[in-house]
Amino acid sequence: MSSVSKAENGICLSVQAFARELKCCRKHLGEKIKATGLKPAGTGQTGHPTYRMADVFEVLLNEALQKVAVSDDPSQWSPRDRLDHYRAENERIKLETAQRRLIPIEQYEDTLSTAFKSLALGLETMPDVIERDAGLTGCEVDIMQRIIDSQRQMLYDSLVAQFNG
Repeated sequence: MSSVSKAENGICLSVQAFARELKCCRKHLGEKIKATGLKPAGTGQTGHPTYRMADVFEVLLNEALQKVAVSDDPSQWSPRDRLDHYRAENERIKLETAQRRLIPIEQYEDTLSTAFKSLALGLETMPDVIERDAGLTGCEVDIMQRIIDSQRQMLYDSLVAQFNG
């Protein structure tokens, strides 16, 4: 039976009791405790060393944080972790594509191209349509054409800046 004692400075358990409660290997837990140089808080009823719960948890938490902080760069991870990461990313991309939250770049470019071609055609034919339907003079149409051309150029420059910068 494992030793559990209530010390002045907290609850103390033997390595075996910690391993049983945390559902981990007693041997590996003992090696982790020994590697950190954690001193026993006392001895239990069976004569085995006992350790403060807070100290053991600190050892385990520090180890877990070191694993997490190793790197955010998958190329630095172990092959198994890297494989799991990329499999999960592929599944996420498939799910988002199926839910139509993610579309292929070719589809986006085609849709954008079609929209701007329609806009350009409308801007090019607008002066002729207005001249015919509103009865504008040639001088008024020329002024309108210059304004439309300058606005179209500003739109083009803005789009180029967005995609290049």
